[in-house]
Amino acid sequence: MNTEATTLYKLMVLYMLSKVNFPLSNSQIADFMLDKQYTTYFTLQEVLSSLADDGFVNVLTYRSSTQYRLTSSGKDTISFFSNKISNAIREEIVTSTTVYVGKDGN
Repeated sequence: MNTEATTLYKLMVLYMLSKVNFPLSNSQIADFMLDKQYTTYFTLQEVLSSLADDGFVNVLTYRSSTQYRLTSSGKDTISFFSNKISNAIREEIVTSTTVYVGKDGN
């Protein structure tokens, strides 16, 4: 797997999680990443597993759904490296998370 691409996918997931104040499900993250054709399902699962193993996200299970929440290490990392994600991708992520949160954050 291309290390540079993998790093970008990890940052994208962290950025996505940083834009909401609740956990996102595996399917919500996958919908965005796969609909935009950024990566494959299997690569995304490897990225999510790696983020959990490295302590950047917590994995939660709720009603048979795997969900991810940013840890403090994940927050620190994305605040430092968010500039490595292009403005266009960041805008797409913000737009997609608005669907989950609503425009006023509710």
